[in-house]
Amino acid sequence: MKSRIRFLKDLDPISLKDPILIQGLPGVGNVGKLGVSHMIQELKAIYFAELFSYTFPYHVLVNNDGILRLLRNEFWFSQLSKSGGKHDVIFITGDYQSQTPEGQFTIVNMILDLAEKYKVSQIYTLGGYATGSVSKYPRVFGTATSLSLIKQLKDEEIEINESGGPIVGASGLLIGLGKMRGIEGACLLGETSGFMADALSAKVVLEKLIKLVEIELDLGPLAIKAQNLTKLIDQMKQKQRHRPGTRRQESEEEKDDLSYIG
Repeated sequence: MKSRIRFLKDLDPISLKDPILIQGLPGVGNVGKLGVSHMIQELKAIYFAELFSYTFPYHVLVNNDGILRLLRNEFWFSQLSKSGGKHDVIFITGDYQSQTPEGQFTIVNMILDLAEKYKVSQIYTLGGYATGSVSKYPRVFGTATSLSLIKQLKDEEIEINESGGPIVGASGLLIGLGKMRGIEGACLLGETSGFMADALSAKVVLEKLIKLVEIELDLGPLAIKAQNLTKLIDQMKQKQRHRPGTRRQESEEEKDDLSYIG
């Protein structure tokens, strides 16, 4: 089976006004996927296409009815311009990223082919910035394809990623290869431990994103998930403190070590 995109019946082509593309696939802390999945739900986006690839992991998923399906990436759209929004939006999320370097480039170029088809003007990718420690106030780091976009990130108090470290996977490749096609883009990375699905980091990333792209979005449901996560972390810390022989927490200087982006 070759990698391919399949459009749902009667949904190709779709009419979009000055669309932007927002991507959030599984990755570090699942920050991007949590964020985009929340946007899809709250904005009542419409599912219109799916991408299958032989470079995804070699298993299928089974639902609660016992029906199986292939792994996929999903394309959704929301015509926000009809309710006064500045842009329509194409969202990308899914089950997995490609497991091979060749597959990553193949899939990203297929996504960019679709972006060109619908005349996407900008791409925003969301991901996690792993620190190995938990923060109650996650920072948001960013990078972009132009100085004008960098300025916009700074205006929203997004810390510019100057670590020199790699942005692994589709979050980096989409804006990197998109730039070669003349599509501007930015990547927003939420600080996360990387050890669990991080709703708090996803929330702070979305807070920055919706200001950048001027989208109205209810973050309430995601905030509840973030609060539940914070309570869980506090409970875990309490248990850890009461264990005999537990080593003291690392210093604040050690916590500032940013080791991985993805």
